[in-house]
Amino acid sequence: MLMKAIDLAPAAREAYKALSEVYVGLEGHAEAVEVFARLGAQHEATHAWYFKGLHEARLDRWEAVEESWRTALALDPTDAEFRFRFGGLLFARGQFDLAAEEFRKAYELDPDSLPKAAELSRALRISGDYAGAARVVEQALQTFPDSADLHYALGQLRIRQGREQEAEVALRRAIALDPMADAPQRELGQLALRNGREDEGRHRLSLAERLKDYNDMSRGLRAQTVSAPDDPQIPLMLAELELTVRNNDAALRWLSRAEALGAPAERVAAARAWIYFSKGQMERGETELARVRDSSDGWVELGRAARLVRLDKKTEAARVLQRAVSVGPATRSFLRRASDLYASMGLGAESNALLLRASTAATRER
Repeated sequence: MLMKAIDLAPAAREAYKALSEVYVGLEGHAEAVEVFARLGAQHEATHAWYFKGLHEARLDRWEAVEESWRTALALDPTDAEFRFRFGGLLFARGQFDLAAEEFRKAYELDPDSLPKAAELSRALRISGDYAGAARVVEQALQTFPDSADLHYALGQLRIRQGREQEAEVALRRAIALDPMADAPQRELGQLALRNGREDEGRHRLSLAERLKDYNDMSRGLRAQTVSAPDDPQIPLMLAELELTVRNNDAALRWLSRAEALGAPAERVAAARAWIYFSKGQMERGETELARVRDSSDGWVELGRAARLVRLDKKTEAARVLQRAVSVGPATRSFLRRASDLYASMGLGAESNALLLRASTAATRER
């Protein structure tokens, strides 16, 4: 039926897409390549060559992908999205000058596209055309003044142009627009170090490392909530990960899901206690800790330390925190939260030591 639909309307994309999905489901990529090659020759159809390339990509035949997509572009050179994807293929294969040309054509066809402007500027920067990249970014910022990606790109360009004060302004603007992005923090930290601002530089590089871990781990764990929706450990780890970046409300939502799936009560109570103490809701935090009063688990000890820090009982808090670190998991999330407690007590050496450990620690418990 799909072949008949293609014969009746060879320029329509939907039937090609549906046919491709059939072969994806069957994992019949080699067969799909043959079918789409035949359809492409028969109908001179752009979409046939495009989907041929997609299946060749599944087979890691990258030179064949490039050839198929060049054929598709020759048949329809005015498709901005397709040119953009082709530029991405060339970029991934290290052909930066050719990628920049495809991105430029895609951007000219669709000048109101933020992704096309961003990728064009990146390709031009990597190929060494800083002035051209800056023009693209400056033009795009007139349409998208609140794009963190564009301000970050502008900051990178200004650094390479030796205009560091302007770079700092752009990078700070990018961070203000997207505080969870790790790349602008890293660039600004390196810039601060080069200019002798060592404390700020080290702080920003540490924060960039934490944010990168958060972004990478969060993305991976969220994908696992789809593939393993009944595993209580996944939402529990997501909750504890959110606490490393002080996203208390998001952590509470993940804790509710973890608890409903049967996550360990000690860790759920300890995480909730941490949240309530950080908010100054002492009674609610005490209630959570009361549920696990007989536990010597590292996570519970971390919650107890958070309570003592909030009560400004620093000597006792330091002792409990030391015990928490000695019995708790040597993971990045745990060590960073312990480091935060040390920092809040003004114990910079202890805090920095844990941050150093965290940088090479495991991302999750084994």
